[in-house]
Amino acid sequence: MLVLTTQLVVLFGVGIGFVGLNVRGSWLALALVVMAFEVCLVCIGVALLAVCTTVMQLTAISNLSAIVLGALGGALVPVATLPGWAQAIAPVTPTYWAMRGLRTTTLEAAGVGDVAAPVLVLFGFALFFACVAAVRLSTGSPKVAWA
Repeated sequence: MLVLTTQLVVLFGVGIGFVGLNVRGSWLALALVVMAFEVCLVCIGVALLAVCTTVMQLTAISNLSAIVLGALGGALVPVATLPGWAQAIAPVTPTYWAMRGLRTTTLEAAGVGDVAAPVLVLFGFALFFACVAAVRLSTGSPKVAWA
């Protein structure tokens, strides 16, 4: 969480200081979206760690999923510019909800109430992935071999 927070603080700092990013909405709303996304990412990471049996699997799946989920969720281009099939499945990705919340707070002058849906959905994703990790880690099945 600390690494993710540091990355996002640097990203927003550069955006505000050098690119002219203007956060029009509530800073509290922005912080809630960022926190929910960070919790979701950590839970996804733990779930992947629990499911993978080798470091190579973990690396490959995490890299591929980051690219695919980022693209489908609107982190690379707006969802509206994606093909119809991609727009249809975008809402089943955590990235879509994070981008929706971030876009709402930075571009649409939104408050805490306006980001309630994205925050709740991100926490829902986090809960799902935490449950996957808990079940997998409690079964005594093989875990990632680091050597």
